[in-house]
Amino acid sequence: MSPKSAELLQILPVRPKPDLSKLVKAPMAGTIVQLDLKVGDTVIAGQEVCVLEAMKMQNSLVVASGGVVKKVNFSAGSTVNKDELIVEIE
Repeated sequence: MSPKSAELLQILPVRPKPDLSKLVKAPMAGTIVQLDLKVGDTVIAGQEVCVLEAMKMQNSLVVASGGVVKKVNFSAGSTVNKDELIVEIE
């Protein structure tokens, strides 16, 4: 690294990491087998929000923090890709 690059690197602000605790994203591509939430439902931390089937295995997806369901982007039977937003919590 050049001296100028090292100098500029020292003054760059640290980018804060986004808060993903209110989002449920698909950890891998697959099919949503079960999704029993609708907008307005109340969820608690650790509650299962959907079941994703990938490679003949069913994976439970849980919400990291509680709140009210703001948006549900898919329904049971939908196919999702990795990192697609399934549920958003307020």
